[in-house]
Amino acid sequence: MIRFQHVSFSFPHQGYLFHDLHGTFPSQGITWISGPSGRGKSTLFSLIRQRFQPVNGSIIVKGSRWLHMQHPIDWDTHATVKYYLDFFDLKPSILERLSLKHIPLEQKVIHLSGGEQSRFFLTLLLSQPADGYLLDEPCSGLDETSRFAVKKWIQEVSLHKSVVIASHLLLWRDCTSLHLELQEEGMVAW
Repeated sequence: MIRFQHVSFSFPHQGYLFHDLHGTFPSQGITWISGPSGRGKSTLFSLIRQRFQPVNGSIIVKGSRWLHMQHPIDWDTHATVKYYLDFFDLKPSILERLSLKHIPLEQKVIHLSGGEQSRFFLTLLLSQPADGYLLDEPCSGLDETSRFAVKKWIQEVSLHKSVVIASHLLLWRDCTSLHLELQEEGMVAW
């Protein structure tokens, strides 16, 4: 659960991105944050993660383990698929979840296509125990088939966890518990 209590935020010498944001993201289900580029979706994640501090108000985050996905993904240049699976104590069969079983385990992750890297990162992330997940454009660079596979898995995870998604895609419209639309001049529609 994430609760915003009259949160306002602006960058120095700029108008408000958010003004008097007040509400709660549910502890289970999908919260979809949408809005035009530059309207503050990623900044909202930075506030939740305490990388930025609000000008006014407070943000209460229940739980200490929130996992985050943001692009670009910063991979170790020498690490293989097997290295990451071993590091996170995952069996290679998990790769089937997002159609990655064709990838050789000794393949360096940085040599995967952009879509394969995104799906692999999501596989690692969603396989880890967490209080919730913050996913910034989780379907970026994915084809339609992969997007629906990701959506299905996220829906399953959201039955027991909070998943907050920042995305331009309408893909999330029919499966959200809460839709937060970031609009002009700090306005937010819940």
